[in-house]
Amino acid sequence: MNGRIVVSLLLCATALPAVAIDTIRFAAREITAAGTRFENVEVKLVLDPKTGLPRGRVSAGSTLIGPVAFDVALSERPELRETTLTGDRFAIAGGELGIEAVFTPSRWRIEGRAERIESDGLLTFTRRYINIPPDITAAGRLDGLVRFVGRPGRELPTEAYAEFVGKGVGFANGEGSFAGEGIDVRLHLRADALEGTAYSLQGNLRSAAGEALFGNTYLRLGKYPTSMDLKGSFDGDSIDIEELSLVQQGLLRTSLAANLALGATFIDTPLDPNSVKVRRANLTLHELRFPDVYTSYLQTALAGTALDSLETAGSVSGQLRIIDNVPQAGELRLADLRLRDSKGMFHLDGLKGELYWTAEGDDPAAPSYIAWESGGAYDIGGSGSSMRLSLRGATAALLEPARMPIFDGALNIQQLRIVDPGQESMQIEFTGELEPISMEELTKAFGWPAFGGVVTGRIPGVLYRDNKITVAGDIEAEIFDGVVRGSNITLSDPLGRWPRLEADIRVENLDLEALTRTFEVGTITGRLEGGLTNLELFDWSPVAFDMYLGTPANDRSDRQISVDAINSISNVGGTAGTGVAAAMRTGVLRFFSNYRYKRLALRCVLEDDICSLSGAPISPNRYYLLEGAGVPRVDIIGNTGRVRWSELLEQIEWQIRTGGTFVVE
Repeated sequence: MNGRIVVSLLLCATALPAVAIDTIRFAAREITAAGTRFENVEVKLVLDPKTGLPRGRVSAGSTLIGPVAFDVALSERPELRETTLTGDRFAIAGGELGIEAVFTPSRWRIEGRAERIESDGLLTFTRRYINIPPDITAAGRLDGLVRFVGRPGRELPTEAYAEFVGKGVGFANGEGSFAGEGIDVRLHLRADALEGTAYSLQGNLRSAAGEALFGNTYLRLGKYPTSMDLKGSFDGDSIDIEELSLVQQGLLRTSLAANLALGATFIDTPLDPNSVKVRRANLTLHELRFPDVYTSYLQTALAGTALDSLETAGSVSGQLRIIDNVPQAGELRLADLRLRDSKGMFHLDGLKGELYWTAEGDDPAAPSYIAWESGGAYDIGGSGSSMRLSLRGATAALLEPARMPIFDGALNIQQLRIVDPGQESMQIEFTGELEPISMEELTKAFGWPAFGGVVTGRIPGVLYRDNKITVAGDIEAEIFDGVVRGSNITLSDPLGRWPRLEADIRVENLDLEALTRTFEVGTITGRLEGGLTNLELFDWSPVAFDMYLGTPANDRSDRQISVDAINSISNVGGTAGTGVAAAMRTGVLRFFSNYRYKRLALRCVLEDDICSLSGAPISPNRYYLLEGAGVPRVDIIGNTGRVRWSELLEQIEWQIRTGGTFVVE
């Protein structure tokens, strides 16, 4: 039954003589008005003896907001041909509601004012128009005003207005990933009829208290007061957004212009957000300000990764264009960004640039560029540099070679290609070479004793895939008049909490005199070769390797060793070595400061913090660490097969630092 029947009954009652009727009763199983259904409606009216107009009670067993019942009364202003229906305040959804309906021959207005309405009741009402998951609940109370204005003969209103003011509002889903509490909010929304079934839209939302969580995004509305303003129109199954702006003071400013296809007229069928199609949209990011954006939007999402404890500064702006739900093009501008990992893994200062992107298949975007004032990783730093890039689809590629300074050298990048950046499937391909980098700078950065030489190398290929970096080719360091060469290098979880490095290192023809003087373990002349195979570092500490260091077979140099160096080597050899050290303090040996030797040999196989020691074999349980030559002759013979690596490192470090002695038992 149409809702106009109820109004007609009331109006007809005013036209009847008071003596003819004193009570009107009306009941309907269902009434539909303005697209809304009311069930089990009952109306009981009596004529007021003073005014001759009906008053009484109206009830409905089922509405969008539950059962309702309230007292009504009619009043008239004959000079304006105006009839007013007033509904006294009645209990609804934990609060009170008052209704007033005014009718004239050319216009009608229905207005409802609510106080202390429970948010859960409003949520029930909203589900009539939008499909909201059933596990979402709401808390808190709101005051509100809803007004509809229309003309007789037109089913839909010519004007609609809503205003809600909430204090301490909260909401949550079943998983707790979508939640808010203590939110103060004020919402205004107005719709005015245009031609046909179209309406113009205007609205705004303000919030300056409370907090909310949307997935990994945490909003502190009290610290960053939030406002949203809407201007646009809708026509049945589509919405045209002329401008939707969002401002969070001190955090971000963004705006959206878009045309959305709703899939159905939400007045007739609840709107399913998943069915909304973005026909076209332009999203403008006027400003994102760091560090506030990082702490509010990004840090929670990055928890557990290498990027969860950054010091940040600067700002970002940009645009994104979407057609038929698919991003087509975008641009991003970086202004004086600062990204510094608090754990010291990497840093970038003064980062700026303009990035232009297009979807795969579209015309190439304008070249992008980024530049920075300084940067580095793992205590390896460099001055500023820049890159020119092409960004298309899911691929970023270097447009021309780039030079990245590292201390007094550089990394020259010939090729760089990144696929699926930021995704688990991300891949990086890279080729380049190292300009000589001073070992003096590197040792200072790592806190090692200073020594000369350079690091250089050609890198024919680096591939990042499945969170692992694989280096093709060798990296060389020219130190101590020899060469240290790294090969078969892989680095797993490079920016994670537990990076793992695997490599083979070859030592060729090092000058022992320069090496031993640098580390202050005595003086040894001659040459050294060897290396570490199957080297494995976990969190940059050795957990496995097979190390051998010894005298090259073709070494023809003068080979001598000082007493201090003999003491250092003999202490590594275990209890047999301690006898050598004691003997050198007595007898004729005490008059010598240097001795000739035939060869050095030391092998350590590390596994599970145990170093299995050996050297040049003599018998199953004895080996040369130092095989002497000439007269007097000193041999250092080891008999300790297994030592704890962590303890050995501590003692060696202590001796280097203090000049003391250590003994491996």
